[in-house]
Amino acid sequence: AANKELKASVSQELAAAAEWRAKELEAEIERMRTELESLRSQRGELEQEVRLLHSNLDEARNDQAPELKVEGQKSVAAYKGSRGFESSLKKIWRVSYEFGYRVALEQLRGKHPDIMIEVDPFAKCPEDANVEMDLDQPFDDGTPSEKQLTP
Repeated sequence: AANKELKASVSQELAAAAEWRAKELEAEIERMRTELESLRSQRGELEQEVRLLHSNLDEARNDQAPELKVEGQKSVAAYKGSRGFESSLKKIWRVSYEFGYRVALEQLRGKHPDIMIEVDPFAKCPEDANVEMDLDQPFDDGTPSEKQLTP
């Protein structure tokens, strides 16, 4: 009989512990559900804020697009009017001209191997070595139309 009472007592303690643990877990589940709902609500608010910011960004882009286009055109025009752009074009033209000259010269030599070419515009001519020059000549990068012709 004592054994039965002991078993009944242990069973009641186990049942009470299991019941207490079940209540504890139910409370944890309820806390987690509340937290989940809160997080879902925050997510919805953040998504709404993202949509609003995206809309504001689109509006700002649309508002500034004409201004940026005009500003870009002005910048391009200013650059094209600058000396740097003009000198770059001159350099490109010079390189292109020199390359074209050399290609044409090689084609001519290929078709007529016996031909003698006396003048190379890119060679240094010894007769130019005797020309006197002022070594302190100021640098002038202006275009020929800007230079003053002196008699």
